[in-house]
Amino acid sequence: MNGKLYGFPVNGNVFAAQMLSFNGELLDKYNLDISNVKTYADAEPMLQTIKDNEQQTVPFAIGKTFKANLGNFDYILGDALPFAVNIDGDQTQIINPFETEVGMQRLRELHDLYNKGLIPTDAKNK
Repeated sequence: MNGKLYGFPVNGNVFAAQMLSFNGELLDKYNLDISNVKTYADAEPMLQTIKDNEQQTVPFAIGKTFKANLGNFDYILGDALPFAVNIDGDQTQIINPFETEVGMQRLRELHDLYNKGLIPTDAKNK
């Protein structure tokens, strides 16, 4: 328009949602309440219960295609590249989600779960 290129985030093309899925049978068996799980750290007590009692079950079954939820971002070029708009912040700036405090905290939470044996040691290969 008038020699300028404009763009704006549109959530109308969202094709996937990031969420955690839980095994209903294990939730019932151990009376686990997921209603307050908002972060990976929130899920830790439940994952630990599963690890302690279900030796044949992987508490957090993720693999190499797992994409961590780093926050509420709109990835403008797809989620394979770290260019995003923070839906909860300044939507006029393109940021790298890996450099945000929320993004770094989520990665620290996942690293902590891995160190506690709640994520498979071969998750990066499977």
